[in-house]
Amino acid sequence: MFDPNDVFVGNKVRCLRASARISITEVARLMGISQEKLRLIESGADRAGPWLLELLADLLGVSVWSFFDADADAHLDLAATVGPAPPPCTTPTETRH
Repeated sequence: MFDPNDVFVGNKVRCLRASARISITEVARLMGISQEKLRLIESGADRAGPWLLELLADLLGVSVWSFFDADADAHLDLAATVGPAPPPCTTPTETRH
């Protein structure tokens, strides 16, 4: 069972990456991690540590706090992404405190 907080953060990572129009391949390469590791983080199956979140934030041009902001989804335009759009950037209500 995935930790709901990891799922929340992973979803935000995926949505912010898609909004920035950067492929998972490119982000993984720039971060020096495998695509599989990034996929696991985005799915919530693996936890992104503080150093990795800071690196992701710098790469995506956002604040680290963007990964924890439940209300930030309103300004993400995923309709403009290339290829099939990922699921909407939503968070299950049970993860909000």
